Amino acid sequence: MVLYQITYTDEELKEVQKYFQQAGIDAVSYLDVDYVLSGIDPSRVLSNYFKTRVIKFLILLQKKDDQYQIIITEFNNTRNFVDKDHMSWKQTNASLKELLRTVYRFAISSERKSNYLISDLPETGTSLSFYRGKRDERFRLMYANLKRQSRKFGNESDDKELRLC
Repeated sequence: MVLYQITYTDEELKEVQKYFQQAGIDAVSYLDVDYVLSGIDPSRVLSNYFKTRVIKFLILLQKKDDQYQIIITEFNNTRNFVDKDHMSWKQTNASLKELLRTVYRFAISSERKSNYLISDLPETGTSLSFYRGKRDERFRLMYANLKRQSRKFGNESDDKELRLC
């Protein structure tokens, strides 16, 4: 699973996928890291999603200060995603191509390519439902009983319509 910063363009993600495909790295899906770390409900749902997709490693792509960085670490099958004490592999380079070449050389030298059905394009846009169950029908009633405060517009017709809400 690849977790990338929103600063990556679609072209850069396609280039990343091309190098991963050549190296035999099966990046199942690409997710925005802010989406993954946006709260307890998303982390719970995404952790279960990672388990069902049998994700073993997380690949973090970062880009800041004209530097590209990749971190590869093991997924720990919990909603925390990784342990602080996990061993990780990290590389940084000013050029994305050079960084990906380093990853390619490392993957080719340390692992035998066994998956030849890796997608040509990065799978992005995975949408998951974070909320299960039914909506609480009493919420509207509870909300209606709460006192609300709104600023007046200074226009009598608009202020009258505001009071009716």
